[in-house]
Amino acid sequence: MSSTLAIARDISPHKGSLWDPDDDEWAEVDDANKLVETFKASYRSPAARSPVKTSALSYFQDTIKSVLLSPTKKAAEEKLRHDERVQDQVDELRNTYYCDPNGDLHDEVMESVFVRDPLGHFGGMRAPRTMHVIDLDAYFLPDDPLVHEARPRLCDAVATILSHTSKECLEAFLDPSIEHFTYRREVDRSKGGLMLIVRREGNEVVCGAYVNFGFMLQWKLYVKSKISITGQWHEVYATTKPGLMRIDNGTPEWGVIRSDAPENKGEEIDGQLGNALSRKLELSPKKKKVVVSEDVSETNPKFMLYQSRTVARLLLWDIWYLFDKMYDCRATWEADGEEVEMRLKRELVGSGDDDED
Repeated sequence: MSSTLAIARDISPHKGSLWDPDDDEWAEVDDANKLVETFKASYRSPAARSPVKTSALSYFQDTIKSVLLSPTKKAAEEKLRHDERVQDQVDELRNTYYCDPNGDLHDEVMESVFVRDPLGHFGGMRAPRTMHVIDLDAYFLPDDPLVHEARPRLCDAVATILSHTSKECLEAFLDPSIEHFTYRREVDRSKGGLMLIVRREGNEVVCGAYVNFGFMLQWKLYVKSKISITGQWHEVYATTKPGLMRIDNGTPEWGVIRSDAPENKGEEIDGQLGNALSRKLELSPKKKKVVVSEDVSETNPKFMLYQSRTVARLLLWDIWYLFDKMYDCRATWEADGEEVEMRLKRELVGSGDDDED
């Protein structure tokens, strides 16, 4: 737990970080188990602070001190106070106690890297739960330490990814007449390797990372959200441990995920995923919660937001890393059964600079 706490308090921008895996680390992307540990280690209730009593005399003394200070010392004190405020905000961004689905410091900081989408599909609302497009270079190469620590919303990550695909792909996701939409990226260009997915069925969106074993999907991270008629995204489920999803006649059972831990260590998982699985985890908010601890469950609002931001960062880093290295970034998207392979573009769709394949 001590090492987990160290990671939670000092998320490095370099190789080895949960947030910034290098290209040879994708197979070892941390799963939901690790995420729960990090969430707990990062959760620190703020210490109670006694109110500061400022008398008229002390206020007068501070004023006189400020006037008498030399410009150099005054500038040094102002910089010190600024650095202290920034450090306080960094501590708040790293503390999962402050995760707030209705809006928190992460949302305030992320606004500084939002850009207008050229096609105007996402409007101009600054509400945390609505979709915005993120400037990837401004986010991943920041001068501001707060931007480095801030984590995006899943709705913003999806908006950004789709804005780097094609007009048809973007509009298919937003078209309510299309019942099933899927964006899928093979991280190592192998159907048996790690896959990143954004899947919409009606107004429900599933995002996450999984490995396809042919007869089942093994999910490392899984977040399910619902989109309201006003365009607000609400997380309704996030796995607290890796899970398995059965594939029946080539179609995954999108509504059901099961624990990937057999009841007995010597027991093997058969093709039907029958008695080898310890329990089912129903992915509906109406079902009974599966409590992992006193403060973390699959429907805990703070944890759902935390995992959704992890998935969001992973989805964005996946494409930005390839853009930054000038590598080819390909994915597939599917709308009601019709699949299209495409190359993602560094420029935003509709910017005038994006070239068609």
